Amino acid sequence: MALFSENFVGCYPVSKTLKFELRPVPETKAYLDDDNCPLLAGDLERDKAYPVVKELLDKYYRYFIDICLKDKKLSPETIDEAYQAYSSHDEKSQKALKAASQKLRKEVAGFFDKKTRETYCLDKYSNLLVLDKKNDNKEKGTPKTIPSVLKKWLENESGFSEKEVEKYSQAVQTFNGFTTYFISYKENRENMFSSEEKASAISYRVVNQNMLRFFSNVENFENIKKKYPDLYQTLKEFEESFVPAAYSSLLSQAGIDDYNYRVIGRPAEDEDFAGVNRLINEYRQKNAVRNRNLPVMVTLYKQILSDRENGFGRDILASDSEAKEYIRGKYSKAYDTACQLTVFVNNYILTEDLDTVYVKTQHLKDISQSIFGEWSVLDDAINNGGIDSKIISLKALAEAFEKYCSALDPDMAQKYRDAFSLKEYLKNPPAVEPRLPETAEKVTAYKPAMDELISLIRFYKPFYLYDGKKRLQVPAEGMDFSNEFDKYFEDLKEFSHAYDKVRNFATKKPYSVEKIKLNFNQPTLLDGWDVNKEKENASFLFVKEGKYYLGIADKSDKNLFDRSRDAVKEALTLTCGEDYYEKVQYKQLPNIRMNLPRIVFKPKWEKVFAPIITERISAIEKEKLYTAGANDRQAVIEWIDFVKSVLALHSEWNNYFQFKFKETSAYKNTKEFYDDLDNQAYILSKIKINASYIHKLVRERKLYLFQIYCKDFSDKKKKTGADNLHTMYWRCLFSDENLAALAQGQAPIIKLNGKAEIFLREPSLKYEATHPKNQPVANKNPLNSKRESLFSYDLAKNRRFTERKLFFHCPLTINFRTAAEGARSFNERVNRFVENNPDIRIIGIDRGERHLLYYTVINQSGKILEQGSLNKISSDYRTPEGAEVEKVTDYHELLNRKEGDRRAARQTWDTIENIKELKEGYLSQVVHKLTTLMIKHNAVVVLENLNQNFKRSRIKVEKQVYQKFEKALIDKLNYLVFKDRPYGAPGSYANGLQLTAPFESFDRLGKQTGALYYVVPSYTSHIDPKTGFVNLLGAKLRYESVVKAQETMKKIGSFKFNPERNWFEISFDYGDFGIEMAHPQWTACTHGDAYWGYNPKEKRAVSYDVTEEIKKLLTEYGIDYGTGADIKEAAIRQTKPAFWKTLFYMLKLALQLRNTVAGTDNENDYILSPVEYEAGKFFDSRKAGEDEPQNADANGAYHIAMKGLQALRRIEDGKVNKFPKNGERKAWLAFMQNREYLK
Repeated sequence: MALFSENFVGCYPVSKTLKFELRPVPETKAYLDDDNCPLLAGDLERDKAYPVVKELLDKYYRYFIDICLKDKKLSPETIDEAYQAYSSHDEKSQKALKAASQKLRKEVAGFFDKKTRETYCLDKYSNLLVLDKKNDNKEKGTPKTIPSVLKKWLENESGFSEKEVEKYSQAVQTFNGFTTYFISYKENRENMFSSEEKASAISYRVVNQNMLRFFSNVENFENIKKKYPDLYQTLKEFEESFVPAAYSSLLSQAGIDDYNYRVIGRPAEDEDFAGVNRLINEYRQKNAVRNRNLPVMVTLYKQILSDRENGFGRDILASDSEAKEYIRGKYSKAYDTACQLTVFVNNYILTEDLDTVYVKTQHLKDISQSIFGEWSVLDDAINNGGIDSKIISLKALAEAFEKYCSALDPDMAQKYRDAFSLKEYLKNPPAVEPRLPETAEKVTAYKPAMDELISLIRFYKPFYLYDGKKRLQVPAEGMDFSNEFDKYFEDLKEFSHAYDKVRNFATKKPYSVEKIKLNFNQPTLLDGWDVNKEKENASFLFVKEGKYYLGIADKSDKNLFDRSRDAVKEALTLTCGEDYYEKVQYKQLPNIRMNLPRIVFKPKWEKVFAPIITERISAIEKEKLYTAGANDRQAVIEWIDFVKSVLALHSEWNNYFQFKFKETSAYKNTKEFYDDLDNQAYILSKIKINASYIHKLVRERKLYLFQIYCKDFSDKKKKTGADNLHTMYWRCLFSDENLAALAQGQAPIIKLNGKAEIFLREPSLKYEATHPKNQPVANKNPLNSKRESLFSYDLAKNRRFTERKLFFHCPLTINFRTAAEGARSFNERVNRFVENNPDIRIIGIDRGERHLLYYTVINQSGKILEQGSLNKISSDYRTPEGAEVEKVTDYHELLNRKEGDRRAARQTWDTIENIKELKEGYLSQVVHKLTTLMIKHNAVVVLENLNQNFKRSRIKVEKQVYQKFEKALIDKLNYLVFKDRPYGAPGSYANGLQLTAPFESFDRLGKQTGALYYVVPSYTSHIDPKTGFVNLLGAKLRYESVVKAQETMKKIGSFKFNPERNWFEISFDYGDFGIEMAHPQWTACTHGDAYWGYNPKEKRAVSYDVTEEIKKLLTEYGIDYGTGADIKEAAIRQTKPAFWKTLFYMLKLALQLRNTVAGTDNENDYILSPVEYEAGKFFDSRKAGEDEPQNADANGAYHIAMKGLQALRRIEDGKVNKFPKNGERKAWLAFMQNREYLK
């Protein structure tokens, strides 16, 4: 049997960061706790200075952007090419626009090339964040140091006051030598200079955003020139600003400001100035021209970083007084903007038709609730009209609503019509208080007024036509309203950020989790562990009696373990029985292929290597003849032999490494040889050092010693379970087995890495005993047989936040000696393993409506082997007495309860219990369950492809949380460990299973990552598992008019009553409705007496006996159905709308498959098929056997698994074959309806 668990170990290297607490030994702790201890002062100062320097860097980058864009011009030919494509408005031109935009983005990125960034020291912050630098001019009389680039800018070009210069200078000085603090910040800022189509890039702002806005203005101006010649004469002085070539002068913020304020005229710089928009408005008013026919111009966005607020401000508020002061200013500004926006909207709808105002369809639920008190009315209206677009004009919405009402019960329709007026809706936004209360003790007193303003923002949000940062395609007639609306709303919505900031302050936990990075006044602390770098990095690892310690040398003397010192020599000489520490000795030759030539040809080693550096070797090195591109096999052989000789002659390397190479001719190329060398050029060992020497260094404060700690290292730990995985990895690093594998030279190992970090978390709570010692405490765990516990020490809630804590983060690499290339071809490797492998099974996962998640396991014949809800998760629990019991947690109920508590807390701004932690805990349990199922069944997992924008309602696990689940599952399967497996066994901590490729991003996942496959979930829930029937007639059975209803009935093959079975039968061919399908002919029956449908009169779901309802209808209209003859023609002759509305509604219910009632249990959520799979038998999930889907969510999971099976069947030569264009649905339905999975 071909098993994943035996074939997928050691596939590629995996990086992990282990996290532990650091507990200082008593002498070190006493020193660190001393108020006069200077060891942490520098780090604390840098923590305070970091946001100041970050603010300064933002301003410096802003200055740099302005300098680089000043006087720069884009290619006029490419701009013209882009404009011609933009103004054509067809699909072919859009491709041309995309190509031209790509060229222009590259031009913009070129303005910030590497050389330019080096000139301004943005390549290395070590050169930037200094005030004085070494003077390279050695002439007599010249100063030793000169002002840095940053200092010159600060003092001469920044425009800062003397006080500001002093503030920034002091902050910069604290980071002298410590610029690694800004690594993440620098990486983030580097994204600005990318030419890729990313919203964070300057090129994207210049080309994809501002250029297109500018082009819309050019089009508008050309329209004015053609249609309004008298206005054109007035605007002629601005004409040079409205030609495509003019855009090149609008790249910098100065150019943008000039265009927005001097040309467009928002805001006007003085009362006498009239920009283009003011002149257009005056012309419209004077000549009664409608806004839609003559829109105003749109302003350009500010340049990247220029759209940020100036001034230093923290993201976190520290006190009530600070929060009150902060929000008062924000509220006042937002209120003024809200008034301006309200006036604009009211004036606009008085003079303009609603066909120029567009709204996002995703927000129609909110508008519907406000107007009708029901969420679904407007959604139903556009669905009834077959409207499927992201935006819709209010006029089109009103028309769709009226059409929808014509199909409703007259009383209900009139009720809706009486309530519906979009103009009245827009004229009555939520009321907002003009100012916040003057006297308020706490910021929470401002909540009611702030909530009103947030309600106003939500009221207007549907008219803000953006999808994230990307503006939706707005028709020309809607641009005038949209552009003017945006300029107000973009200012107004900033209040939402201020609201969140204040709310987060008001609802924050009583403790802080903020941590400070520590360097102990040593810039390269923990950069690496190499014995040759101990002096620079001042860090050491020790092992003693099963415990692990980190030593930090004081900067006054970091040569503590130099073997040339007498004290060290003595410490290394142990007599029998002496106490000792084992010091970890680490040696690696990093990136040997790059560094070896530099070392060999250095003067230091000239005498050693001179005998073997021949003219031929020098030529090979100089011309790089050993590389693959040179295609010189002889040079490759000579170079490999040369490197072997170098290694043999290097005395230091020979001390540490015992290289064992193949014959030179056995290496295919230099890369293969270097890979072999890299695998052997790392060694870890332990040497014994007298404990008294270590303790002496600690007492003298030359060495600061910390125990690396977690509960697994505690002397008090009760061994009731396996160690934490981080503990296992850490112990494995120094284990005899790992060191033996390391010495062997080839087997994958766990490798220690440099770049470890130490963090400090200061206490944020005062210690208070919650439960005094020696007093009984009730046990909350119902599985604990003891009702009470007694402790000999005080218990304090959140005790860990009452003490100063130190943390140690240490990176390592698992599977160090495996090739990184294995990750790149991993999907193909899995596909080749799965292809034609009968032992593989499939697990389908469905995001349910009644279940958080539901899983189904099938074999390759489509038979269900196991299925279940993941609402409840069971886990083993060990009681204090040592007995193992099963603990079942109902996460579905917990999450429902937590959501309710959370909503209530938000209403009052009480401290909000963190539902995020509960969801993450749940997902962790689900991941464990699924990985266990994968190994148990030797299965792949099939998930929904969320990138397909497939719309699902009423799901319990939203997209954001589901993606966290995906990410957690992928990460877990990168290196899957079962703690009970012994060292070396597949799936053990040292030999984990690897079933997914390393995660990069959701956008790049595609349709597979290793043993996880992704499918589009369409036609997986509402499908008959027995016959593959799906209802594609839903839209056809939507009543619009009598004529259309009659036309639909004509396409149905037959409509008759079966007197023997007491049901109606509707036979039809999907081909007659223009629907292509492998199995087009079906007969649907109205069997059963429980079809659930929404009753608008009762405003709830109602159970219908469809057969009896149709009987009543036919009897009422005098149609004789009892003989069993075809009554299709008799139905077609009916001309009353009421007849067709009722008949079509009942037929829709009969065909709907899934019957569900919101807010009820599983018995009211089932699949009921209208199609016989055997004579007189219909699939009904309520009566399903163990090998059939047992509810509607189970049906979804089953068919997702079946889609996975279909994908496996399409694997050929390691790749999943794609479906023909628009052929996926047809292929899927053929797979189920023709039972292709059995072939």
